[in-house]
Amino acid sequence: MADKPDKADKKKNKPRHQNLVVPGKGKNTGGLLAELPDPWQPAPEEPEAPVGNAIVMPTAKGKKKPRLSPARRRRLFRRVRRLALLVLAGAVVLFYITGAYLPVAAWVAESFDSIRIAAQGGGGFPMAFGQVQFLKAEPMGEGGMFVLGQSEAAIISSQGAQLRYLQHTYPQPGVATGNTRAVLYGRGGREYTVESRTKTLAHNTTGQEIQLCAISPGGNVGVVTAGRRRANLQVLGPPYNPADLMLDWSLVDETPVALAFHADNTSLALGCLSAKDGALGTTLFLLRCDHAEVQAQIRADAAVLLQLRYLEGRRLLAVYDTYTATYDSQGRELNRYDYAQRRLLTAGIHGGRVALVFGTTTGGDAHTVLLDLSLEPLFDVAAQTLAPPQVLAVPGGVYLRSGQVLHAYNSEGALVSRTEYEEKLYGLAYAGTPLLLNETGFIPIEDKLRGEALEGPPSLSDNKGEP
Repeated sequence: MADKPDKADKKKNKPRHQNLVVPGKGKNTGGLLAELPDPWQPAPEEPEAPVGNAIVMPTAKGKKKPRLSPARRRRLFRRVRRLALLVLAGAVVLFYITGAYLPVAAWVAESFDSIRIAAQGGGGFPMAFGQVQFLKAEPMGEGGMFVLGQSEAAIISSQGAQLRYLQHTYPQPGVATGNTRAVLYGRGGREYTVESRTKTLAHNTTGQEIQLCAISPGGNVGVVTAGRRRANLQVLGPPYNPADLMLDWSLVDETPVALAFHADNTSLALGCLSAKDGALGTTLFLLRCDHAEVQAQIRADAAVLLQLRYLEGRRLLAVYDTYTATYDSQGRELNRYDYAQRRLLTAGIHGGRVALVFGTTTGGDAHTVLLDLSLEPLFDVAAQTLAPPQVLAVPGGVYLRSGQVLHAYNSEGALVSRTEYEEKLYGLAYAGTPLLLNETGFIPIEDKLRGEALEGPPSLSDNKGEP
C-alpha cells in the first residue's frame, strides 16, 4: 500500500496564484476573486415578482449588444461635437447673411434703452419746457411723446425727462411715431431721419418729393413720395438701408394723403385722393410688406380722407369729411357714422374711441361727439368756442381746448370742469397721462376729469342732427 503524501508534499505541489487569471487560459473559478462580480459585465436582471396569481412566462434571452470601448466612445463624442459646431456656425452665418438678426438686435437695443430710461427716472409733470413755435406732440407707445416745433424737436419720457433734443431745417416738418422710434421728415423735401430715444438711426434721401411718412409699432418705416403723375411707396426695416426694401409699390393718378400700419408691422393701408366722374373721392389700398399685390381696395366717393388708423381686431378706421367708417381686412365696411351735413373741425382717436368736433372755424357752438368701437355715439355735447378747437380723447373721457379755455367731459358726456387760463396755451398732448402745453411747459390735467360733474350729460336726441 502506497504511502500517503505528507502535508509538506501537498503544499509543495500546490500551484501558486491559484486565483489569478492567466492570459489565454480564461478565468479561474475558484478562490475569493471568483466570488466578486465582474465590473465590465452588466448586472444580471432580477425577475419581477409575480402579482397575485399571474403566471410568470419565460423570457427569451437575446444576444447581448456589443458595448463600445471608452476609446471608441471618446472618438464618437468628438465627431458629434464637431458636427454640432459646424451646424451652429452655418446657422450663424445664414442668420447674418439673411439679416434675420437685425430685428433681434433692434429689440435687444430697445430693451436696454427702456431699462436705462426707467432707471434714469425724471421729475414728472409739470415739466419746464421752453420750445418755441410748437406744432404738435405725438404720443409714443412706450408712454413718452415726440414734441415737434418749427425748427426743433424733443423726445420726452412718461416720467417727465427730456431724453433728446433735436434741431432740423425742414420748412414743412412732419413726424410719425411708433412704440420707441419716430421718423422726422420734411413735406415736399427729399430727406428724412429715423430717431430712437437715444440716437439717430438713419438719415436717408429720396428720389422724389416726400408726401408723408409713417412708422409701425415695431419700427418699420413707410415713405410715400410723388412725382408729376406717379406716386411711390417704400417700406424699410432696420437698419433702414434704401437698397434693401421690404416693399416698393407705385401707383398712377392718385394723391397719397394718409398711411397707417397695423400692429403686426406687416399690414398697412394707404389712402389716396382721386377724381372720379368729376367728384373728388378717396381710395384705400390694403397692402402687406411681404406681398406686392393689393390685398383689398376700398372706394369712398365724394368723401375726402382726413385720418386713417388701425384699431384692435384688425379694424381699419377712416375719418372722412362727411362720415366715419370702419372696415375689416377684406375691405368690407363694418360700421358707419354719418355727420348729417355737419362740418367736421377736428378729430381725436385713442384706443377704440373716436372724438369728433363739429362747428364753424369762426367760433360759436361746437358739438363734441364721442364714438365707441362700433361707432355708436356715447354722447353729443355742445360748448361755446372762440377759435378752432383741439380735442384729446383719453380712457376717462374727452378734453376740448378752445383758445384759453379747457373743457373736460367724462365718458357719459357730463361736464366735469371748465378752466380758463391766463397764460397762452399751445396745445394738448398725451404721454401716458393727458398734458397741456403753456408758456412755461407741460402741466398735467388728469385731475380735470375728477370730481363732481358741473353739468349732467345731455340726451343724444337733443343734439342729434343739428347742423
